[in-house]
Amino acid sequence: MAFPHPDYLTPGEISALLATFDPAQPITITRYRWKNKTPIPRPETLSVAALESLIMTAIEDGHQFGGDFELEIPTLAKKLIGHHDGLYWLKPIA
Repeated sequence: MAFPHPDYLTPGEISALLATFDPAQPITITRYRWKNKTPIPRPETLSVAALESLIMTAIEDGHQFGGDFELEIPTLAKKLIGHHDGLYWLKPIA
């Protein structure tokens, strides 16, 4: 599903971003309930490959299972935002 918006990341941009992570280190994401945007209290830990698979499947299907998520990327001073409709963008860490 394609949404023309300049801030949304393409699958290629997401793959390039995830390629900068150490594949041996787990990644911790914070899930959010999509209706009221409150965090789900237990962070989820994934491998880089599992996160990339989750994202690519969500883009292809137009739906991300489990609601929205955020992944802080301190080296960029940004967060990767994952929307439940399979849309992804970077947002500055506030």
